[in-house]
Amino acid sequence: MKISSFFKIHIFFLLLIFCFFCYPSIALMQTGGEVSDEAAGENNPDEAAGENNPDEASSNDSQNIPVITSQIQNPLGPGTGVMDFLKSLVGIIIRAGIPLVILALIYSGFLFVEAQGNPNKLITAKKTLLWTVVGSAVLLGAWTIVTILVNTVGAIVA
Repeated sequence: MKISSFFKIHIFFLLLIFCFFCYPSIALMQTGGEVSDEAAGENNPDEAAGENNPDEASSNDSQNIPVITSQIQNPLGPGTGVMDFLKSLVGIIIRAGIPLVILALIYSGFLFVEAQGNPNKLITAKKTLLWTVVGSAVLLGAWTIVTILVNTVGAIVA
């Protein structure tokens, strides 16, 4: 059974995505780690009696099991909501998309130069330029929609 190189590339990128995005959030997850005072035995009047009598100590040990609570901390920081998350997400997409748009424009220009008057290559270059402009318009539109949405919801809530 031969595995195609296309499949190998996809597996590589899935592992890369897991290593850089998923694994650190799992491995470095912070917990609250708070032990309640009642469960830890503090302020427990029966604890002093259990130290003197071994029979009472064994019965109290089963009752003094510490309760540990944990919580997942908000990675965006305290006090952030859905609108702030959308704004951050679109900001990341814009920061990643602008260099891609610039590279696509450069590639489109290269296709125009390489065409040298060949009608088929000119059609390809024009399509590349068109879809680059459409992609940049989608990026700009996404940023505009989220900005309007955040400002509108912020004005309504405030």
